[in-house]
Amino acid sequence: MVKSGNIEEASLCKDVRDCWRAEDEPGIPAADRVHLRMPLRRRLLSRLDVGTFPPPGVYVRGWPSQFWETILANIDAKTQLYSLVRQKSYNTRAFSSLVGETFFLELTLYDRRGHGTVSASEFQSFTGTAIEKLHMRFDKER
Repeated sequence: MVKSGNIEEASLCKDVRDCWRAEDEPGIPAADRVHLRMPLRRRLLSRLDVGTFPPPGVYVRGWPSQFWETILANIDAKTQLYSLVRQKSYNTRAFSSLVGETFFLELTLYDRRGHGTVSASEFQSFTGTAIEKLHMRFDKER
């Protein structure tokens, strides 16, 4: 890509590749994993202009906003986790969005309107139902 003159695209590919490497390659020290993720984080934040109005909607400089936010949240959460762990090492696989995804899946199962989301007024009821189901699932006596 660089030889073809696509410098920016090649740089993006390198940042993404390094971020994936930080997630998947065994044996990399946690501090090095943090450093491998930072270029992609800097790239995403450098393309955000918080001084413009209206703020970004569906896309942030061409990136789907949910995708953009998810990547940043993932990088930031793992960086913060690293700073909290005494041994400066942790199992990357142990940290996941699975719990949150499962919780919101439970909520959307009760969407009577068929939109795939719950309204603010329904949220409290759905939260109570989801928690009750989780308690039943984890009850060893059941």
